[in-house]
Amino acid sequence: MPRAFHMAVSFFASARHAGLMLAAILVWLSAAFAAGAGPHLVVDVKTGAVLTASHPTDRWYPASLTKLMTTYTVLREVRRGAITLQSPVRISAKATEEPPSKLGLPWKTILTVETALKVLMVKSANDVATALGESVGGSEKAFAALMNGYAREIGMSDSHWVNAHGLHNANQYSSARDLALLTIRLKAEFPEQAGLFNIHAIKIGKRVFRNHNGLLRNFAGTTGMKTGFVCAGGVSIVASANLKGRELIAVVLGHRRAKERNLHAAELLTAASRRVRATGLPNLYEWPLTGVPVAPRDISAAVCGRSDGTLAKLETEDEAANYFPIKQATFEEREARYFTDGIEQSPPIALAAGNATGPDPFGLLIDKLPVMLAEEGEAAPESRYELASGMVVAVPVASPIQPQAAIADASSAEESQPPTLSPTGEVVLGGTVAAIPVRRPEAPGEASDAPSDQGN
Repeated sequence: MPRAFHMAVSFFASARHAGLMLAAILVWLSAAFAAGAGPHLVVDVKTGAVLTASHPTDRWYPASLTKLMTTYTVLREVRRGAITLQSPVRISAKATEEPPSKLGLPWKTILTVETALKVLMVKSANDVATALGESVGGSEKAFAALMNGYAREIGMSDSHWVNAHGLHNANQYSSARDLALLTIRLKAEFPEQAGLFNIHAIKIGKRVFRNHNGLLRNFAGTTGMKTGFVCAGGVSIVASANLKGRELIAVVLGHRRAKERNLHAAELLTAASRRVRATGLPNLYEWPLTGVPVAPRDISAAVCGRSDGTLAKLETEDEAANYFPIKQATFEEREARYFTDGIEQSPPIALAAGNATGPDPFGLLIDKLPVMLAEEGEAAPESRYELASGMVVAVPVASPIQPQAAIADASSAEESQPPTLSPTGEVVLGGTVAAIPVRRPEAPGEASDAPSDQGN
């Protein structure tokens, strides 16, 4: 045959081969994206430099990462003198009905605030989180108002809170950037509480509970923080670590498996520890206005296998990759690269009920509970307020975030939030995104007008 014909055949064969390779790469990338996580962000705590990020302001269902906001709110209430770490937390009837993870403590069990916070950070117990919110705020709704007030104050513009535990609610969301801001505030404002976030295990009676944060056990340099899981938001983590002399925070949201989430966080932290800055990413404290927020995405079908299984199908039907297989490190090879055995484990911290001696603003230690914590028929003490809806609550005295008059006049904190529209046309609560000026937290030891923490 003519040489030109052979050249043409060779050209088209090469083009077809290249096309298959391109198709393989595109399909593989699509599968990797679909099967991977949601937003993530790594930030240098000292400078605020964002070292890597993907969709950091997208709103996401935070699950038990909510308990970091719960802890911050409680510690702020301690600092302003409303309670101390030895104030009582009483398990209400509502708290006993919360789904797992939980301790299963009986109704009317009394814990201290300090004990409750340790249980939250290790066991992530939803019953204790509910009881803590009710006992510190006066009711779940009043505590959520405190959470939202403090969140706005520190610049969390893509967050909205309705409960203290993080069980799924479509109106409760946050973002990778907001969670990084929150974590830095916890570290900067309450350095004396650093040990709260890296407790390896607690012991209650004969039961021992290990911390859900596996990085504490197998990623050298980890200093703590929190994990979370709900079907709608996947498995997520906020992890802090000291690497190469720098303190870093990683927020990784929306994985389907805890092991993959932990490994992704370790990979991001390791890579970020080698960077001074990242090109094209703003400082955490200088984030630009982003306009209309991105609504939270429910990924229940992918995470918990509900009916359609769309993402799982993409993982197994990558036929183009059979023509041009792309060599990737196995999960075991990646684990061996980043994780290590033999990290020293501290012994479990023994916790016990009772021993509450601090201020008791809602009368939790008296026979008659406030209405919002009581079973039907129990009377309320003094200092109660009736909302426009007829609901009776007690509120903290002289709260700088949610004054009594404001609570008494509003039937719902959520209803006072101006709605905004997402690109899909859905209404997203929480107001205009990134409209809050963010100030850097004071470094430990710097002068502050705030009163010192009580009960330490």
